[in-house]
Amino acid sequence: MVKHINNVKQIIRWVVNDFRPSLTKILNSDDGETIDNKTWTPLSQNTAASVISSRIDRNDFKEFMYDVPFKYSINAASTTAMADYSIYGTFANTGVGSNNVISISNTTPLNPGDLVYFIGVSVANGIANGFYNIYSANTTAIQLSNTGSSTVTTVTAISSANTGTLYYVPQTAFKDRYESNTISYYTKSGAHYHSYKTFSIKIAMTSDEGSHIVPRVSVMRAIALQV
Repeated sequence: MVKHINNVKQIIRWVVNDFRPSLTKILNSDDGETIDNKTWTPLSQNTAASVISSRIDRNDFKEFMYDVPFKYSINAASTTAMADYSIYGTFANTGVGSNNVISISNTTPLNPGDLVYFIGVSVANGIANGFYNIYSANTTAIQLSNTGSSTVTTVTAISSANTGTLYYVPQTAFKDRYESNTISYYTKSGAHYHSYKTFSIKIAMTSDEGSHIVPRVSVMRAIALQV
């Protein structure tokens, strides 16, 4: 079940009488993309995990409250902030090969166009700290492109001190701890939007106990607040 709502707010909270978790995606009024192109964000359940609807009484609806997860926005100077982002991989000077290929091993390669943030030490290899898109990737190496570019970023091995870390930056919504918990998100170009005009809600109607248990929803409420 998906619901689209137009509003101009900064904080949102969901209350659902159901058996299943919920997801959301948001769109800022200045963002030129459409809500359909945004990434679904799994919501955090605020209701205690011990609250469970009866598998026998089909009318035993429980009220579950969900919220957008908290996270810091990107800050290369803060290890605390960067701990909120997954490290895709690290590389050293010796890991830079021909055709601007960087040797980074990851069993789950990112897709072309995915957003990453690079933080380097003694950077002298053609790439500076900042956002990049994945140009190509496999389990052992990647190529980068500048955000919005369709060409490979030039990477040269110059100093043995060159090391770098790539962080994966998803386009999911989060409450930015740097911005008084205002709901924010990144686009694939690295643009950082605060607040939103439109949001969508999706309730995942799935069952982990067989096809004889059909999820049901009684009431869904969304509370949007201007702060």
